[in-house]
Amino acid sequence: MNNSRKPKFEDGRGGWKNPDRLSADELQRLARHLPGSMQEDEKSNFLRMTSEAADIWEKGKSENPMPLREISERIEKMEDAAKALQRAIYGLQGDPYDAIQPHFDYLIWGSAPPIKLPEQLRREKVKFGAILEDTFDKLQVLRDAGDYARSHIQIDRTAKPSAQIARSLVFWVVTKYRAQFGAYPASHKTAWFPEYMSELGDVLSVEVKFGFSMVSTVIEEMKKSDPTN
Repeated sequence: MNNSRKPKFEDGRGGWKNPDRLSADELQRLARHLPGSMQEDEKSNFLRMTSEAADIWEKGKSENPMPLREISERIEKMEDAAKALQRAIYGLQGDPYDAIQPHFDYLIWGSAPPIKLPEQLRREKVKFGAILEDTFDKLQVLRDAGDYARSHIQIDRTAKPSAQIARSLVFWVVTKYRAQFGAYPASHKTAWFPEYMSELGDVLSVEVKFGFSMVSTVIEEMKKSDPTN
């Protein structure tokens, strides 16, 4: 694969979180569903976090979402490829490395090398071993990030794409709640959180209903994949 087919990934959609995604009136609607046990400053902060969660969710959702099963399979395929390349790099130690290294040096140091490497590498006089070691570490990052992401993908073959989108909103709001309070919100029939999510769904015009069953299922799935829980 040549550079003309190099993929481009946009991080901007989830990079900057907008705490003002929800209007004051919308936040007031949500505030009515917060428990009385919350302090005023806690309520204010959680409403702000909810607004951020709504913004992250809105920027990340797709109009024509790919099935979760396929998403998970593609991520796992990346992990497997990264692991295979780590093994290949590991196998270069010794004679294979010694066979490549002088040729790489010529491409870096030579005045007219037959293959043009990135100019930055030539300016920095990068060592082949350093590139291999750095690549090995970055491949591990890909594996760890992919594995963590897949742990949060709960595949339900019966769930429609609209339900998957709604479930992701619950995920982001719960994530914000856990970040603030260090625990998961209660989600039983008489708990405040399902009603809170139902109100948020109405605010964001989500077609799927946020009943306690759906909300509690998402939370239980998050707990199962949470190593700190």
